[in-house]
Amino acid sequence: MVDSSEQNNAKFVSYRYSNKKQKLFGFSTKQSLFFFGMIFVLYTFFSNQSFALGKYDKQYKINLVRSSKTEIPRCGHFLTQLGNGNVVITGNIPLVGRGENDSNIRQIEIYNLKTNKTKKAGFMNLPSCMHNAILLKDGRVLILGGNKMPSADYDIAKRIQIYNPQSNDCETIVTEFSLSSRPICLLENGNVFITIQDDGHKKKYYYCIFNPNNNSLNKYPSPESIISVLKCGEDTIVITRSYSFSRKNINDGFYCTPCVFKIYKYNTKENNFIFLEKIEHPFSTYLKAFSLNDNEIVICLSRYEKHRQKIWYEYPTNILTFNTKTKQTKKVGGTISDPLNNILITREQEILLFHTKEIEIYDIKTNTSSIIKKPYFLNTYSYGSQGETIVLNDGNILTIGGYSPWEGYLKNIYVYNLKKRNLK
Repeated sequence: MVDSSEQNNAKFVSYRYSNKKQKLFGFSTKQSLFFFGMIFVLYTFFSNQSFALGKYDKQYKINLVRSSKTEIPRCGHFLTQLGNGNVVITGNIPLVGRGENDSNIRQIEIYNLKTNKTKKAGFMNLPSCMHNAILLKDGRVLILGGNKMPSADYDIAKRIQIYNPQSNDCETIVTEFSLSSRPICLLENGNVFITIQDDGHKKKYYYCIFNPNNNSLNKYPSPESIISVLKCGEDTIVITRSYSFSRKNINDGFYCTPCVFKIYKYNTKENNFIFLEKIEHPFSTYLKAFSLNDNEIVICLSRYEKHRQKIWYEYPTNILTFNTKTKQTKKVGGTISDPLNNILITREQEILLFHTKEIEIYDIKTNTSSIIKKPYFLNTYSYGSQGETIVLNDGNILTIGGYSPWEGYLKNIYVYNLKKRNLK
């Protein structure tokens, strides 16, 4: 028979032991969880700030030239610089609960670089976001494609909008073709090269030439699926993509179908294609192409990572250069691995690869790559829009709007540049 005092002592010891188990560094379990949770939140916040840590080098620095605010929060928009230096802001993603009937989606703003202010300037006839825009030779802005609004009774891919900054009027042209918002190119004669959305089942590919003088749209067959059209000197270069029939073992038994990129010179007068070169690549994601000079273009392609599940999340880019005269292709680099938001090229022939938390600066001339931390004013999350950041005519970089998990759509305007430090 157990004495009652022994039972009480046993209960006391058990209570004291259980109480000790619930404490860490003198705090209860809840207090400890709260404490470490706050440390994690603070670490996450400060890690997004402009600190040069670890892999980030100090070769470049970001100089903020000026900042301002738009009148309307923007996300999924497109920036087009006019001949006078002003920037036209078109498009917006509908806010949750307000729908596409919100006038802020159709509202056009113009940012004046000299006064550092924006003003409202007319409306688009149709709401649009994640679209493309191009400056025509007569000073008007052609707006093309974009995401279809949920309740729209029309196909935005079959609509072309032309905005006139002088009169603030917007004209809508209805087409019979489903046009692709990318790629698009302004030709020397003032016409616009526009691709038509592929019909993958029929294996037929087309493009069209739009004449803004009479709003005519003529359809022509394409050799393959067009992924890029750009000016290189006096030539118009077209890049197509197809797939090889042979499957290759890339890594650890993972097979993929190699992608074949073909480069053509487009004859504007005859509306035909002159074959230049073929490039085979192990993965199909094409990123962007730019003109370096009158004879060279640079092509940014992606490449897979070690494990299949990381393909869409970690893809260091392959950067290639192609000479349209000598038909020589060179692999010149690319190292970063993180989902890309945007790719730009500066007047100094430096490729800027924008990522969620960092920027890779690849110098084509020296074949070197630098990775810098995004400054606090650029730490915005984007829906992948390619139009929220552009390189201005004066060489500076302009970023407008974007998305932040904490603030939603943003009004921020930043003009900045990247300069090399003198490390000698």
